[in-house]
Amino acid sequence: MSQSMEPTFFDSISDAIDYVKEHPDTIFIHETNLLKQHVEKRPCDLMLTKSPFSPEAGGGYGIAFHQEDVDIRELFSEKILQFKQSGELAHLRRKWFKYTEICPSMISSTMSYRYFIGAMILLMCGCLISILAKFQEITNCRNLEINRMQRENQTEHIV
Repeated sequence: MSQSMEPTFFDSISDAIDYVKEHPDTIFIHETNLLKQHVEKRPCDLMLTKSPFSPEAGGGYGIAFHQEDVDIRELFSEKILQFKQSGELAHLRRKWFKYTEICPSMISSTMSYRYFIGAMILLMCGCLISILAKFQEITNCRNLEINRMQRENQTEHIV
């Protein structure tokens, strides 16, 4: 990897989190349950945003099946739903992913607008430039039409 390129893969979650701490303008995307364990450790300087795929948002894990395995897919979906409704899925999550809850809730339900303000300003500038360009085009077309009409009138007066 060249010196100017940012790393895209890390040897461990800890390495990636250390990189994010050193470079605040970066993000790290990984599986929610494992990230929660790191976010909830001291010094409480990380924040986890809810993903549309997180269990809290009604998402979860995606599992691929061969498209011809309809019976297996339906049986699997039914059993997972039964596990979820009975509370067994939550029990297994608590058993295998023990959260220490040392840090106060560092899980944001949404990302603040301030994370996107630069993109919004850029988008608004682009829209403004396109509107100005359209007005300029309309003005140029009118001027060309006026010039054409004037030339035709001059030609008629000469003849």
